Amino acid sequence: MQLVQALDQGDLVEVSFQSHSGQVQGLAEMLTPVRRFREGAVQPFRFVALGEDDHRRLRMMADAASDRSSPDERQPAMQT
Repeated sequence: MQLVQALDQGDLVEVSFQSHSGQVQGLAEMLTPVRRFREGAVQPFRFVALGEDDHRRLRMMADAASDRSSPDERQPAMQT
């Protein structure tokens, strides 16, 4: 996530965002910042507590993103 100021690695935070399937909300642990700027930082996190419905919405979002980035398996392979 992009932050105004990096948090300490291991800090626990409440994360909430809107997906196409609905709001995803859970407790997350901050990981080491990957990039720092004068105006802030990009810092990854991992969920450590997520409700069942939130987990389902997150899985649907990840599956949709994976489907968009993978070639369509129903298309015949190109022959060289």
